[in-house]
Amino acid sequence: MSVQRVLSFVLLLFLFTSLLFAGGGRDTSEEPLKIGLLPDADSLPFLVAREEGLFSEAQAGIELVMFQNPVERDAAFQAGQIDGLIADTIGSMLLFTGGMDVQIASITSGRYGLAAAPGSGVTHPRELAGKEIGVSSNTVIEYVASSLLTEAGLSLADFNPLAVPRIPVRMELLLNGKLPAACLPEPLYSLAVAKGALPLGDSNALGMDPGVMLFSGKILRERFDDLVKMYQAYWQACLNVNDNPDAYRDFLVDGMGFPPVIRESFSFVEYVYPRLPEKQEIDDAAEWMIQRGMIEKAPAYGDLCFSGVVDELEK
Repeated sequence: MSVQRVLSFVLLLFLFTSLLFAGGGRDTSEEPLKIGLLPDADSLPFLVAREEGLFSEAQAGIELVMFQNPVERDAAFQAGQIDGLIADTIGSMLLFTGGMDVQIASITSGRYGLAAAPGSGVTHPRELAGKEIGVSSNTVIEYVASSLLTEAGLSLADFNPLAVPRIPVRMELLLNGKLPAACLPEPLYSLAVAKGALPLGDSNALGMDPGVMLFSGKILRERFDDLVKMYQAYWQACLNVNDNPDAYRDFLVDGMGFPPVIRESFSFVEYVYPRLPEKQEIDDAAEWMIQRGMIEKAPAYGDLCFSGVVDELEK
């Protein structure tokens, strides 16, 4: 082999190696999709799918990343440390109107409840006018609490939210009487009620489905097939829980780390087939945000919501 050919071969080898280590030869389809979760009812099917090997059966590479509050979860998403998350319509619109390339792929089936402190004597949301209500700011939690007060005949001026981002801390403050009321996701809402908190209403009673799956636009464009596989495994887990919810009471304690009292007290939600939120749901949430000065105008429904995944699942 001539010297010129040797040099050409070495040069080609160098260029190939450089591209490989720079990412040019990396197969991103082999990387797991990282999904951010909170300890709530929306997350249960994902954790069941992992526990029962349903992601593997669907050939979906999924890594579940747990967070204790939405602030940490959203920060990780914005930093690109996770690819998608169980979010809500409020947070999704904040990220979207803030210029982030994100879209809602479906709703989730969670439940969010408002409860009064044990011994407070509060039996109706209207009795919370002007009193501090523990929430996580600018999220579905605050939206549900505000909506329950509005439904009871109060105005936005009567709503006095107090930001307590960490969900377990919010529950403990409620149970210790240091908060007059708090809004919590399931199953911590059921747990608080089992420990003496007084239930005042929940998102189901309002006809809300505000929990959503949110993904970066890049993931929706480049990992579409992987997302469809993930949803197939997710829906199978939903069916398993719906068919025999009592079989998963131990999992709430052993798999999700909730106190043993939740084993019997938790009332399971009925998980629904993945669909997009209704336009009216988005419009109502956007109007609430506009009234509070969180956004200037509602995003276009077709820009915020991505129909491709649910359309593919329905084929």
